[in-house]
Amino acid sequence: MPVPRLLSRLHSIFAALLALLLLIVTAPLFAGSAIAGEAQQAEASPPEISARAAVLVEYPSGRVLYDKAMHDRLPPASTTKIMSAILALEYGKLDEQFAVTEADLVGESTMGLKSGEQQSLRDLIYGMMLPSGNDAAMVVARNLAAKAGAGDPAVTDPIARFAEMMNMRAGQLGLRDTHFLTPHGLDADGHYSSAYDMASLSWYALHFPLFNEVVKQVGYEAPGHPLLNTNEMLTRYIGADGIKTGWTDAGGLCLVTSATRDGHRLISVVLNAPRWYADSTALLNYGFAQLAARPTDAGAEALDVTRRGTVDWLMQNGSPPPLLPATMAQGGGSASTSQQEAGGPAVQAAPPVDEKASKAAMVNSLLLSQRGGQPNLPWALLISGLLGVTIFYALAIRLWGVRPRLAHMPASLLSRLPALPVLRVGGRTKVARPTPQRAGPELVPDYTPRTVAGGSALRRREPNLMLTDQQVCAVHLARAVELAWEGRQGSSMSEFLLALRAAGGLDVAEVAEIHRLNAVAFLALSSAQMAAAHVAAAHDTLLHGTLVLPHERMLLLAFRQLEMHMCA
Repeated sequence: MPVPRLLSRLHSIFAALLALLLLIVTAPLFAGSAIAGEAQQAEASPPEISARAAVLVEYPSGRVLYDKAMHDRLPPASTTKIMSAILALEYGKLDEQFAVTEADLVGESTMGLKSGEQQSLRDLIYGMMLPSGNDAAMVVARNLAAKAGAGDPAVTDPIARFAEMMNMRAGQLGLRDTHFLTPHGLDADGHYSSAYDMASLSWYALHFPLFNEVVKQVGYEAPGHPLLNTNEMLTRYIGADGIKTGWTDAGGLCLVTSATRDGHRLISVVLNAPRWYADSTALLNYGFAQLAARPTDAGAEALDVTRRGTVDWLMQNGSPPPLLPATMAQGGGSASTSQQEAGGPAVQAAPPVDEKASKAAMVNSLLLSQRGGQPNLPWALLISGLLGVTIFYALAIRLWGVRPRLAHMPASLLSRLPALPVLRVGGRTKVARPTPQRAGPELVPDYTPRTVAGGSALRRREPNLMLTDQQVCAVHLARAVELAWEGRQGSSMSEFLLALRAAGGLDVAEVAEIHRLNAVAFLALSSAQMAAAHVAAAHDTLLHGTLVLPHERMLLLAFRQLEMHMCA
């Protein structure tokens, strides 16, 4: 081998070794700087959300990690049912059967109840919290309030009495910006709450084991009523385990979410949020990043409800605060064995803080801050070393084995090589290498990247001044039908409502000509039409659905309920 060629190879190998050494030495430093930089950026950059009001708190400490107009009084929509479920768990017997009356069928979102049937309180709580059944909330409120006012001639309206019970409990919990008028949360003048108060109420509710069990279920089978949770965060966000959705014309989209990751649990509340799922996801991601960077913060603001003496009975196994007759108090505090056997739920206090784990977390946080954010340094060195060896091996093969052989192969041998076909991969030309198993190389098709103009429907939620109202309507219709076939009725209804606003109205016959509608699509479209006060159009939609899909029980129930509502 000539000396210049040997020196060239040695120089290439020396350069590769030097690059490897630099990579091993500096990679952990860059990794640590990146981790520290990400933590600082997460801590210094709160998310931009569309919600009119929001708050993010840690459970059970109650530490406030984010707030936006959290004390503004806004319609809470169906998140109101969190309070209705609390009163049901505190003072009801879970196995007691409640009868349904015609007055309970108030419309909008429903569990699918019909007048005259009976359901247990346990199943009614599921019907309230999963499909957000206004009918289930009415049955619970009427029966519990009737018991509370038994023997009192002044109690003539059990729903008004139940609203008094809700407001009394809100006052005992210190909810200063909350006033309830209904157990379900449909729009009513004077019915309001705030993001801060809803977070406080949710913090309180999460101390009930059955409440936790209910709100994390994606589906539930009540007698004669298959129930599906409207909270899509349970399937969208890893670690999500509750709590409640809400939607009205005045309140917009409302969502209370809880999620647990790495031993931390968070509660996020967004009210009047056009992008409720995106906002909730951004808040939770921000919160978990905050907790990773700063597990404890003694000076942070905490919810007032975590310090109020009026809830000491919850934490110290005392008696329930005065609200209902003592004979009804089946769930306050930690219920006795006899109460649990009778069906009353027991309240479980927040788990005690592990002092050793807390100290270990503080020490770990201190070490991280002193080391500049470089956890697991040996592992970082090992990974960097493996990466460097891989790069060195690739460079050695490239410099030592491939290039000299091709560059210095005699012309007599090159002329004997068969012609290699040229392939196109991603717009670039590439020479195919023959394999010993095949007579010739396999051709690779030319890949074309997908673009917005590639034929698929344009998906966007934000207004686009370049699109006509008809085009906007078509986009939202296509998205609504797609979501319906995925079983996401709440999001489908939201898209149908946007299409309604763009077109001014929707005819189910015209929509069905363009799109293939399933039962979820018919229900979502009718709900959107009801929300837009197009009652006759909603009736036509459900009628069309029952004719096309006569075996879909939910369509038949919704159609009968709407007819009774229109005849009333």
